[in-house]
Amino acid sequence: MAPIKSSLARTVGKLLGVQKDSDLSLRGDVQSIREIQFSASGGNVANGLAPGNGYKYHTFTTPGTLTLSGPPKALEVLMVAGGGGGGAANSTTGTDGGGGGGAGGLIYVPSYTFSAGDHSITIGSGGTGAPLPSTPGGPDIASQKGGNTTWGSLLTAVGGGGGGSGPTGGPADTQAPFGSGGGQGGGGSGTHPTDHVGGGDQPGVSQNIPSPNYQQFGNPGGVADNSGPHSGGGGGGAGGAGGPGNTSDDRAGGVGKQYPQFAGPLIGLPALNPLNGYFAGGGAGGGGGPGGDNNITHGADRAGGGASNGSGGTPLAGQPAVDYTGSGGGANSGMWDPGHNGTMGPGGDGGDGIVIVRYPVS
Repeated sequence: MAPIKSSLARTVGKLLGVQKDSDLSLRGDVQSIREIQFSASGGNVANGLAPGNGYKYHTFTTPGTLTLSGPPKALEVLMVAGGGGGGAANSTTGTDGGGGGGAGGLIYVPSYTFSAGDHSITIGSGGTGAPLPSTPGGPDIASQKGGNTTWGSLLTAVGGGGGGSGPTGGPADTQAPFGSGGGQGGGGSGTHPTDHVGGGDQPGVSQNIPSPNYQQFGNPGGVADNSGPHSGGGGGGAGGAGGPGNTSDDRAGGVGKQYPQFAGPLIGLPALNPLNGYFAGGGAGGGGGPGGDNNITHGADRAGGGASNGSGGTPLAGQPAVDYTGSGGGANSGMWDPGHNGTMGPGGDGGDGIVIVRYPVS
């Protein structure tokens, strides 16, 4: 009679997904079990982009979902809210430059293990630059404020404050908190509108992961020049406060924060390549006039909008911030001549925010 063959190894093998009977042999052969790997999916720009530096990137520039599965793995995260829109002169015969828009709040997570499952990501839009002429009493502050960027209920980066308008400012902080504060609008007749100075509230925002695992940044906007030529203050940035409106150098927007590991070539956004990993810079304040100072254009350390000058010709519109940096928009200038009724441009729009996730692939 033929020997009886046991089906034990074959049956257990099917249950555990093992391909060979010898893997579960009762005769002492080498045993093996299929390993479950970590995986992540999501990101509308780079869904698992692996640029060759040992990391995989997931980049969100619009709302989406990051799905994590398998054994937990620590993630590195950068989040930036939308930047505030730049301010504008709100008098057709005035000489007062607007304030620069404040950068969106910035959160950096060096390493944190998030739970498996779906994580909802929202991206804050940049605020709209103040229109011209702005309504006496201040611009539409609600539309100038940048939108919040969130990671479910765990993390919130707060939108930047809009730049103030001059010479008549709006009410103080009606849309607070601000990630970074917008600059103050130029103050005519020796006055300082108190519309957006202050802010920089992001460092005090409560988050729902343990505090040693994240860093957050935001700074106040700069005050305006009230003596002449009435230039607006710069918007605050993640790396520093906005400058006051006394001189062309001072009214620059606050510096951003640099993260070279999230530079444009790595995250799949070529438009950000020249910025060398800088995010969340403040917009520049607008020049006043007559006697206004020169035009300000920002370098990579800000990525915020430049502001127009207020002397030597028709005032210009404030420059918009670079999208997906969360930087503030630049302000427009005041009139270069009190009696000149030329065309004025609006404040520049703030930049949309972003969320970037990376983790080692080895």
